[in-house]
Amino acid sequence: MKTGNINQTGFYNEGQKLIAKLLIVTMLVLDIPLLQLMPYASAADVPASQWVTVPVKADPMMQGLNIPANAATQGMWSGVYNWPMNAIHTAVMPDGRLLSFGS
Repeated sequence: MKTGNINQTGFYNEGQKLIAKLLIVTMLVLDIPLLQLMPYASAADVPASQWVTVPVKADPMMQGLNIPANAATQGMWSGVYNWPMNAIHTAVMPDGRLLSFGS
């Protein structure tokens, strides 16, 4: 069963794969940098009237946070906490809570 140009296994059809391979080989043989094929723009090229402003909101998790000078190379760690289980996998949720799978 196909949906658009991609079949159910997630691959493009053979014709599209062949065209992509030919383009890659052509670029390698002719030594064409990819950036020459695409227009390059920087922020300086975009007028200020089209800039998107993102409002800065204070993060409550960062209030009163002291970042040591060597944090970029040594990392930052909190103190040790007692944990009621063996944490096999832990993830920090976007709101700062911990999600843990363990026993």
